[in-house]
Amino acid sequence: MADLTTLYGQAPALVEAGERVLSTDEMTGIQALERTHPTRLMEPGQAERREFEYIRRGTVTLIANFDVVQGTVVTPSMGPTRTEEDFVNHLPDIPHGGPDGGAFVIGKTTHIAFPGAAAGASARRSD
Repeated sequence: MADLTTLYGQAPALVEAGERVLSTDEMTGIQALERTHPTRLMEPGQAERREFEYIRRGTVTLIANFDVVQGTVVTPSMGPTRTEEDFVNHLPDIPHGGPDGGAFVIGKTTHIAFPGAAAGASARRSD
C-alpha cells in the first residue's frame, strides 16, 4: 500500500516528465435500473421529482482505468461478467484511451496500478 501511495503522490511530477499514472479497478454487480415513470422536470417553486419504483434490468461489471492526475476515467469496459478473460481483454485497450482519441501514452512510460489486485484475485491460480 505504501508503494501505491507513493506512486500516486509522485504522479504530478511524473506527468511533467512525460509519463502517466493510471489506476485500474473493477466494480462488479452494478444494478442496471430503469425507472417505471419518467422524471418530472423542475417547475417554478418545485424541485425535480423522481418516482421510487424501478425495474431491474440485471447487473453489469465495470473495469475502468482512472488517470490519477487528470481525475478522469479512460477506457472503461462494461460487460455481464467478471472473469480473468474479461480483464485480459480489457488490457489491450489501455494505450488507446487518450482524451483526443489517439494513443494515451504521451511519453515513454505509463505506470498502471492495480489497487484491488490482492483483494480481487482470481480463485484460479497457476503455481
